[in-house]
Amino acid sequence: MALQLFRLASKTSALTTTKYDYFSKPFSGSKTVAAGSVFSITLALWSNNAGSTASVLVSAPGYDLCINGVLQEAGLYAVHSKAVQITAPAGGMNFQASTPVTLQAVKNTLATAKIAVP
Repeated sequence: MALQLFRLASKTSALTTTKYDYFSKPFSGSKTVAAGSVFSITLALWSNNAGSTASVLVSAPGYDLCINGVLQEAGLYAVHSKAVQITAPAGGMNFQASTPVTLQAVKNTLATAKIAVP
């Protein structure tokens, strides 16, 4: 009986994340944003994974924005290469000087892996 090898190709997923942090440093006290108004956090105020000032916000198909540890709805914010714009919901928003804001860019890439099966 002949032994034959089959070569299968499968896709393996690699998840790449880049995290940015913003801690409302420029405010002494609090910042109130009225309902429907846009609050913009410019690139110079974000720090990257290495802890230095971000030079560009990574382009990704998906982002997670957390304000004070709470994940925000995707429709409330927009990410651009130079800023993040947050639209205040009904009732407005209030940022305290110590409110942590984090942005995570998530990329999922597929790579081909070949497997030989006897």
